[in-house]
Amino acid sequence: LRSLPTPESAIRRRGFVVGPAFATAACAGLLAAGLGGGIALERWGGGEATIPGRTQTLERVGIAPPAAGGTIRLTDETAPRITVAVHDVAPSGTARYYEVWLLNSGSDLVSLGGFRVDAKGVGTFDAPLPLATSGFKFVDISLESSDGNPGHSRDSVLRTSL
Repeated sequence: LRSLPTPESAIRRRGFVVGPAFATAACAGLLAAGLGGGIALERWGGGEATIPGRTQTLERVGIAPPAAGGTIRLTDETAPRITVAVHDVAPSGTARYYEVWLLNSGSDLVSLGGFRVDAKGVGTFDAPLPLATSGFKFVDISLESSDGNPGHSRDSVLRTSL
């Protein structure tokens, strides 16, 4: 007949034993590390890929309300694009719209297209750039009437130099 192991030999065979308090603390530490790593990835990269480009601030001009502002972003990863975001400008309504221009002077300009601004004074515009911006000095945002006239209204609201 075999004899039963003594308590001392049973402890030696069991190997490393973790107590409940240590196991709970280790799980909490791993959870905190995972949460911190997830937040860091979201904040500093790992979310959306950033597209190389430059962002510039639009400054108030002409008939712009005092709080009006916005930005343009020029990107050129695969094809040149312009993205415009405006805030605190007059809503466009149904009879008006805002237009984005590449501009050197009142007679040397190219329209990139129009966009509407909502009741909160916020609007965005995103389009491919059909030509190089290097030949132009400014990006101009004007308030236009829906009157069929394709020319600049001379009512500039926001502008930035290129």
